[in-house]
Amino acid sequence: MNAEKENVFSVSGKLSREVLYAASLNDLLLSYCDKNIEVIYKAKDILRNINDYFELNISNIKSAKLNNIRGRDFIGFNISSNIETLYNTVFKTKIEIDKKKFNNAYVYYFNGSTFVYVPSRLKDKTVEFETKHLGDFIILNRPLDY
Repeated sequence: MNAEKENVFSVSGKLSREVLYAASLNDLLLSYCDKNIEVIYKAKDILRNINDYFELNISNIKSAKLNNIRGRDFIGFNISSNIETLYNTVFKTKIEIDKKKFNNAYVYYFNGSTFVYVPSRLKDKTVEFETKHLGDFIILNRPLDY
């Protein structure tokens, strides 16, 4: 997904099927932003997965999952939707970070039992990564060692 070369339209967290249908006719990318976190996705990918509406939410990560990273600088967040499984949907995520605390950025996804590394890139003050998963994510300054 190359958001820099395509039109990206900002949207609210909740979209009707009709809005997604209209956006998908023009092959548009949609962007939802909350808490300095931006999530970009193709309208047509979401449209394939819903019957009624699509709602995206960004919230803080549950603290119990962070036990093995205590004492380290990290950014923890959850991206969720009202749809349990979104087939063939890629979410490009951008997060602004404090370059004084993060001279590197390592992104991890929580798969239910452990954190799994997600390839990412640090560009200026922004961490970018793509995933097909929604859920809990963390960003660390150095790799997670178990």
